Amino acid sequence: MKKTSLVIAFLLASCGNDKPNNHPSTKDTISLTNTKKHPTKPVSTGNDSVWLADLYQFVSAGKKIDTLLGNQDDSVYYCKIGNFLLPAEKVALLIYGNAVELFIYKNDKPVKEDSIVVFNIEDYKMEFEVTYDDYNFDGRKDIYIQRTISNGWPMSRGCLITINRRTNKLERHDECDNLANMKADPKRKVVISDSILECYNSDTHEEKPQLCKLFNKWVENKLIPIPSGCRCK
Repeated sequence: MKKTSLVIAFLLASCGNDKPNNHPSTKDTISLTNTKKHPTKPVSTGNDSVWLADLYQFVSAGKKIDTLLGNQDDSVYYCKIGNFLLPAEKVALLIYGNAVELFIYKNDKPVKEDSIVVFNIEDYKMEFEVTYDDYNFDGRKDIYIQRTISNGWPMSRGCLITINRRTNKLERHDECDNLANMKADPKRKVVISDSILECYNSDTHEEKPQLCKLFNKWVENKLIPIPSGCRCK
């Protein structure tokens, strides 16, 4: 991720609602002041963090933000506003420090549904990335925050957060922290992950890596690996 100083660039829709329009999104530049380092856990806004208050202003305004990603001094923050989890549901997602906050708009007003603590994204800012997919097959997209990605054979590992359809609470799945390259398979209702086996060649007396596909299924809201016949060939 490229570092910026006190200025971040983001894509901001030209209208303050989510109705379709024929105008392309424009790049705006927002200047954020940062007089104090932000807290490392979810807190209410106040004098602790000027730039965090600015992020909350974006949420309050409710304008669609494709992705707002900033790296200010040692502080990393992320904001996304729109209908990216469900087509009929407008939400805002804030990530800063080790906090994730979810807002759902009701009557055009943001309502904070939940906040949870994850790993400190500032420790992994070079690999930090947020993607969305329906990992638990409930019809609403979930949140994946990449923590690391390896060189050579790319193995992406991170934090999976699902959103309870009934309560709108965020649910972190620690059992997925070491699953690499997770991909949802809606037809089979499984999550596919990658693993690398170090296979010994008796002829060359060398170890050669071999990619193995693993299958994981949901059991009582936990992603459990299915025993596989993955072995060296």
